[in-house]
Amino acid sequence: IIMNRHLQRQKTIECLYQHCLLERPLTLILEDNEFEITQDEGRFVLLNCEFIEINKEALVEKINDLLQDWTFERLPFVEQAILLLAVCELERKLDEKPVVIDEAVLLAKEYADDESYKYINAVLDRYE
Repeated sequence: IIMNRHLQRQKTIECLYQHCLLERPLTLILEDNEFEITQDEGRFVLLNCEFIEINKEALVEKINDLLQDWTFERLPFVEQAILLLAVCELERKLDEKPVVIDEAVLLAKEYADDESYKYINAVLDRYE
């Protein structure tokens, strides 16, 4: 089964959510989820999770700068996961900024509280 990029992002968000919630290493979460990492969809999830695991401190710092009057730690775990992936994609220049923001907003509408997508949109809009 070929997974489209949105489904790849959903899978990544699920792994990141578990990572934030359980404070468990992403490598173990990826092993638990047992999806095929030799295929394109697996590589997307794996490479983003590896990048986030290695650079989490810097990514959280970047997100904190974007949040302005809030902190990453105070956000719900699902929003943490969405912002981590979005900032990871922006840092890795995987897609154009509007595409990454649209996807993050879509993920927020699917997974987060009703109004979260507006907040996520505003936060990511400040990314440079």
